[in-house]
Amino acid sequence: YGAFSEGSCIAQCRIRFLQEQCGCVDVLPPIDTLLYRACSLEEWARCGHPKLMFWENEFTNTSQDICKCQTGCKQVEFDASISNSILSPQFAQSMYTQMEPLLQNFSDPEFNISYNSYEDVLQNLMIMEVLFSSMQKYHIQEIITYDTYNLLGDVGGVLGLFLGASLFTIIEFILFGVLSVAKYCCRATASGWLDVT
Repeated sequence: YGAFSEGSCIAQCRIRFLQEQCGCVDVLPPIDTLLYRACSLEEWARCGHPKLMFWENEFTNTSQDICKCQTGCKQVEFDASISNSILSPQFAQSMYTQMEPLLQNFSDPEFNISYNSYEDVLQNLMIMEVLFSSMQKYHIQEIITYDTYNLLGDVGGVLGLFLGASLFTIIEFILFGVLSVAKYCCRATASGWLDVT
């Protein structure tokens, strides 16, 4: 499927799964077509379609990694939509008169395809237009907001807070003990000195 993207990785995973399970695929990929074989209708009905349904159900199951596809660094996506309408008889008439010599080359009696009148154009031809649904371009970029430096800063801040509080508490206990002993000693000394006198 060419350059890496998340979509091409998923498509490659899907055809690889079908090839392993059924020995054939529904649509040949644009690259490495010799590695794959297209399923016949019987193979598709018997094996391909049930296995594809299984793959689609399991692909969305996050507990099983059927496809390990990373998000691409750069990815282009186009939104697709289908709209259709019947050709008008007037348009088919004008088209048939303009393209009659060319349409005769596409006639094939073996498959019952003929372009002998504008009714055949109405039944067999369509006009397809490919348009962008929007002319807007989105640039989505993933940025690491919580990196190693932020982690070290947060851990250091928390450790500093807890260790600092513990150190202050220890100093306060030592100070309290020293002052209590000093107060007790001063009181005992003072009372003993008064008794001697």
